Amino acid sequence: GVGGAGNTAVKTLAEGSAAVHTFTASDETDVFWSLNGGTDADLFEINQNTGELTFKTTDNAPNGDPYAAPSYKDPTAGDYQDGDNQYEVIIRASDSSNAGEGHFTDVTLNIEVTDAIAPEIVGPSGDAGDATSAIALDEGVTMVADMAANDTSNVMWDISGGANAGDFIISADGELRFKQEMAYARPTDDGNGDVDNSANEYEVIVRATDESGLESTQTITVTLEDALAP
Repeated sequence: GVGGAGNTAVKTLAEGSAAVHTFTASDETDVFWSLNGGTDADLFEINQNTGELTFKTTDNAPNGDPYAAPSYKDPTAGDYQDGDNQYEVIIRASDSSNAGEGHFTDVTLNIEVTDAIAPEIVGPSGDAGDATSAIALDEGVTMVADMAANDTSNVMWDISGGANAGDFIISADGELRFKQEMAYARPTDDGNGDVDNSANEYEVIVRATDESGLESTQTITVTLEDALAP
């Protein structure tokens, strides 16, 4: 909830959340809620009767940008500016629905947006955020993939499992490799008349962790192909 004393309050809010807080007040009559200023007042709206404060998510701002729930911005980013993750709005509680009439109290709310979305891994195949991905490589090739992730902060990489995790290595910035050159193995008959190519399939689970400790994993299957002449 909102905490604070007097006519100021602070709120920590996870990025991507449009709902901020529902205000309440004690009064002998009905209470009506409105916005009464603040640096970022134009980004908010409040329900006059319920006191529900939200970020606007429809229409466009005066500068043409669409209104949206807040996103966390990495403080180490080159275009980061002081206050990018902070918002200020003044809330008014009044016993009259007419602006400027009745008794009222204002509270200045300062909102701090935090990183709350785990990295979205972009694998060698499929879409960003997929749980699995696959790639085919010529035998003898050690470089598998340069992993990437969509996130608002820097991401660190490591290997968190997989049937063949011991055959791989990954750098902190996402360069996934075999530890050594791997040879293609002739597929066998699985006993049911089908080809068993499992000897050429290698599974590894990579993990991306952002600066807030949020993490995502992706299971990658690497299939070796015959690339050497007899």
